[in-house]
Amino acid sequence: MDHEPRPPYGVDARDLRVSDAEREHVAGLLQKAVGRGMLSLGEFTERVDTALAARTRGELNAVIIDLPGLELRGGTPLPSAPPAAAPAVDQHWHAVDGEPVVLHNTMSTVTRKGDWPVPERMRIVSKFSTIKLNYARVAALPPAIHVDIDDYGSTVHLILPPGSTADVRNLRVSAGTVKSDLPEGGRAGSVHLIVSGHTRMGTVNVRYSRGRRGW
Repeated sequence: MDHEPRPPYGVDARDLRVSDAEREHVAGLLQKAVGRGMLSLGEFTERVDTALAARTRGELNAVIIDLPGLELRGGTPLPSAPPAAAPAVDQHWHAVDGEPVVLHNTMSTVTRKGDWPVPERMRIVSKFSTIKLNYARVAALPPAIHVDIDDYGSTVHLILPPGSTADVRNLRVSAGTVKSDLPEGGRAGSVHLIVSGHTRMGTVNVRYSRGRRGW
């Protein structure tokens, strides 16, 4: 590491505590390793969870020690590369009686707009994808829409008609970003969006529609 601090007397360097910035740095390196085919998605998921929970430098280094060209800090970073072509991905809605509609998506793009059948409960399971769900032009929206997110490294756009409200307080975010431009409190006669779940290194945007196309 650049400007590596000297361990306190009697403390091994592996036992030094790490910061959130160092955890996020390693998570980014692991994402690049997936793009180069050095890790499978299953290995990536396991290692990111370990990295985000790491407390010491030894625990953090353990997730990248077998990946050539990766360093915790300093040195030349692993160059970015476009991900290898993904196999055919099932992008259909899957519904089970009494369960939420589930959208599975991996390294792909899914868009829903216009007057599409909006379920009251939806679960998004995604990795390295772009998901755009536009509710602005749906003729008959449920009064409450529940969206549960289980994501790694994706961008999710949730676009609501004017006057809607949204609650994103139950969405966990690890090394990612969540932004909502909508008021939290429900209003009589308006649509209320409730977002929950966990996004890791992902981005979730909740906003009103803009312009004639609704995006």
